[in-house]
Amino acid sequence: MSIYGYSSAVGVIIPVLAVLGLVLGIVLLVVFLPAKNRGRYTGGAKWLYDFLNFNKYWLSSIIKVLYIAATVVCVLGGFICLFIQPLMGLSMIVSVVVVRLIYELIMVLLSIRENTAQLNDNMLRMSGAPQPPQNQGFASQPVPPVPYSVPNAPEPVECPSCGTINAPGSAFCIKCGTKL
Repeated sequence: MSIYGYSSAVGVIIPVLAVLGLVLGIVLLVVFLPAKNRGRYTGGAKWLYDFLNFNKYWLSSIIKVLYIAATVVCVLGGFICLFIQPLMGLSMIVSVVVVRLIYELIMVLLSIRENTAQLNDNMLRMSGAPQPPQNQGFASQPVPPVPYSVPNAPEPVECPSCGTINAPGSAFCIKCGTKL
């Protein structure tokens, strides 16, 4: 078969696979991935459910492996190049610091995401609202915000003269100056 025969076959296969992938994605989203199925599966089906719902993020583990690989390349390559081109070898060894700083910045961004999710979970738990399923990706329904209240906290004060809501404990209205 000539090169043109392969390219025409690929030109037919790719759109067919794209449509098949789209249909399969919609079926999985509707049948397999809804939040109501959480905890229903075991074994391989549970792993697939967790994988497709992004219940565990792999990015931080992948970044750690890439960091170690980049550090090994810089150090070993630097020592090898040190005998061939000393300046290049030295710069590769020193570049380990730059690589470390870049990966630290990436890890800080990931930790901000994790800490924000943990704070959100803690706030929901403190408010007594039902806990949404963890990291449900596209399958979850949006959770309406829960108003946060502190027990025994002073209530805002409404001005009897103009009706403006003032901060708790205010002595005078911020709009008209009436004594509260």
